Amino acid sequence: MGNPVKVIHIVEDLRTGGLEKVVCTIVVNLDRSGFDPQVWCLARGGAVAEQIASRGVTVRVSDMGQRSSPRFLLKLAGGLRREKAHVVHCHGYTACSVGRAAAILARTPRVFAHMHTQAVWLEPRQRWIEQALSAFSTKIICVSESVREFVVQAERIPRKKTEVIYNGIPDPPLPDRECARRQFRIREEAKVLGCVASLEPHKGHDVLIEAVRIAGMRLGNIVLLVVGDGSLRRQLEIRARDAGISSIFAGSMEDVGVALAAVDAMALLSLEREGLSLAILEAMAASKPVILSHLGGLPELVEDGASGLLCRAGDATEAADCIVKVLASIDLGRAMGAVGRRRFLEKFTVGKMITDIERLYGR
Repeated sequence: MGNPVKVIHIVEDLRTGGLEKVVCTIVVNLDRSGFDPQVWCLARGGAVAEQIASRGVTVRVSDMGQRSSPRFLLKLAGGLRREKAHVVHCHGYTACSVGRAAAILARTPRVFAHMHTQAVWLEPRQRWIEQALSAFSTKIICVSESVREFVVQAERIPRKKTEVIYNGIPDPPLPDRECARRQFRIREEAKVLGCVASLEPHKGHDVLIEAVRIAGMRLGNIVLLVVGDGSLRRQLEIRARDAGISSIFAGSMEDVGVALAAVDAMALLSLEREGLSLAILEAMAASKPVILSHLGGLPELVEDGASGLLCRAGDATEAADCIVKVLASIDLGRAMGAVGRRRFLEKFTVGKMITDIERLYGR
């Protein structure tokens, strides 16, 4: 056999988040007989960096500073040349800009940009840079058809340059439901709705709290279990208290299996953008029905009416209707969860994602 293909993944950092989890899943599951992966962090490491390193994958951390300089770019390109990288795979806007520019200077044979969400915040100059770099990129990997449409329409990147590869996640082991509920001090008979997401404006927690308040007026008390942290945490805790709903803000959890075991359904009511939610994939894998905004890549996850329900983004009343429908019937919730589980096994496993990525590397 020949030497393995040397693949260098470039990220800005490896703090806990969806993008970082995807990078970890890719590099630790690549076939080591055919691929030799590394991860280079441009600015800092983080908790996920330690996880990756513990699995025997080399992680390097640089100090790019606040803004990349020509000197840093040349240094990065020199490092790629010395490593004789066959593939450079970049994630996130900063890494996709700096990393691809360095890879092009280093004449790396294959260069990929991985788009994990719709970059709605980009200014015209930044979109022009994306267009220019895409001309020298092998492929733009998009986590959903929605992200691909954004790349094609908003960034004006040729469709032939794009490839959709859905995120894949490991099958989450779940603890016993009764034990999980005891951990959160939730009564066994309670109706529990979960949400796993960063506590930031675009995730729609305000709408979720209002929807739970409305649903509770019709269905009785609903416990809202919120996993995640962010700039809005204190504000959302106050809003939930003022709305008179039973809420648990659990903060960040490295393993969300306990939360998944404790809930009857999961919701994500994003308002602005959503690439392809890992938290919802985990809920589907755990056979939980899901309630989602009809936004971004979320409709690509759910079979509306079969594995969960879709509602208009920002519409708390419609979301409340969905919550009532799912939580009012144990049988319906279980049936939806079973369909979601089958859909996960068909489309969103780690094995399928890795197969698609290895095939792309090897073209």
